[in-house]
Amino acid sequence: INIIHVCIRANETFLGDFAQAILDFSNALKLDPENTDLLAKRANCFLSVGNWDRALRDSDKAISVKVS
Repeated sequence: INIIHVCIRANETFLGDFAQAILDFSNALKLDPENTDLLAKRANCFLSVGNWDRALRDSDKAISVKVS
């Protein structure tokens, strides 16, 4: 699996299929777990489906990675 391919797919599904986008961003994060852009986009997807706790968790992680 190539991270660029996974990110492209995640960005494409981000436009409407939030459940699939969450899976795609999760797969990309397995390859690059501290990628703050991916964390922020997955957090946005979680917000879109009403999963506030997971959105907050991804947002907090993105902030902590940026601060480090």
